[in-house]
Amino acid sequence: MLIAVKSCEAHWNRCAAIRDTWGTPEVHFFTGHELGVHDSYDALPHKTRAICKWAIEHGHPWAFLCDTDTYVHVPRLLALPLTDYMGYHLEGKDYASGGAGYILSHKAMKIVAGADPDGFANEDEFVGKTLVGKVRLCHEPRFSLYEDVLPTNHVISRHLSSRHAYQVEFMYAAHRRANDSGN
Repeated sequence: MLIAVKSCEAHWNRCAAIRDTWGTPEVHFFTGHELGVHDSYDALPHKTRAICKWAIEHGHPWAFLCDTDTYVHVPRLLALPLTDYMGYHLEGKDYASGGAGYILSHKAMKIVAGADPDGFANEDEFVGKTLVGKVRLCHEPRFSLYEDVLPTNHVISRHLSSRHAYQVEFMYAAHRRANDSGN
């Protein structure tokens, strides 16, 4: 599975923190410049569509998309039984949280890659609205907005800026908590 981290040129310190903590060979950092789209936050829907196109062109049957402020327990992620569209289904919305990350199948990526992201402010909303009626969103509560990844639970990912503005130190602290054996 491709683990696609949506990034930008200004966030290399965040990417370095991911490499230092949970980053594995499956992780690929995508900037707008690499994808041929604008590198701003407002361009995330375009970046997401371009990541889906890239994943298809490079033969990836599955992709997990997340942000640079997401902590991921990769072994738990890779052990999941997969569905076409899986993530933390936001209450009252037609989509999964991009901050906690979500999984797309090849089928779902093809749909997103062929859609027009213009008019969407949020990439997760773009993905969800594009997929409504085409593939079902499977709610996966282990992609978490608020609960930490710990050795004593089954949480797969955590959006580290759900409560506070993100700081790189959050990634290192999350990694320490995820690997704390209680000693």
